[in-house]
Amino acid sequence: MEEEEQIDETLVELITILHKIDKDTTLKVRQDGHYCLSQPIIAEAVKLANDCLIDDDGHIIRKYIDMVVMQEFPTYAGDMDRYGWLTGIIELSRGVIMFG
Repeated sequence: MEEEEQIDETLVELITILHKIDKDTTLKVRQDGHYCLSQPIIAEAVKLANDCLIDDDGHIIRKYIDMVVMQEFPTYAGDMDRYGWLTGIIELSRGVIMFG
């Protein structure tokens, strides 16, 4: 139970940061549409996404991804292989964040 509560807190943190990123028009987006990882808030979003959207075995946690999607942030596979997602993409209004 304690671990699930911590993941929920991490998910809330991730969604809060995604909203901040989405509103901040000063953050740099590369020509390929990805937010620049050198920006601390982007690096934090990637860390949080890795922590709460991927389980210990490297599989996505669908219910948490669905919660991110319900917040108007489309989230989908970036790269895949026959076993599943290799990377994930979170889409924001000005660009995308890759995690995984």
